[in-house]
Amino acid sequence: MAAKKEEQKATPDRIEKKGDKVIVILNSPIKRDGVSSIVKITLNEPVYKQLEQFSISDLDQVAVLPVLIPRIADEELFESDFDSMKMSDLIPLSMALAAFM
Repeated sequence: MAAKKEEQKATPDRIEKKGDKVIVILNSPIKRDGVSSIVKITLNEPVYKQLEQFSISDLDQVAVLPVLIPRIADEELFESDFDSMKMSDLIPLSMALAAFM
């Protein structure tokens, strides 16, 4: 049971920087059409146009993630994908955003 608890942690080892991209491996994959799922999210460094509706102080807020992540991810994501996302996946995503700053 302890191994399962360890697996659920939002650890930095689930974040990998590759050039101008950051890859986050999800604990709980995002299910698609009952058959496929997204197990990792690849983020590209945001450009001004993707950030223009946010202030710098907004970028450390969890509420920004469902709007910003789909804009900068290689995978097709929707704001609704974040509705049931666990903190163990939200935290590494916010840490990945911080890697660009």
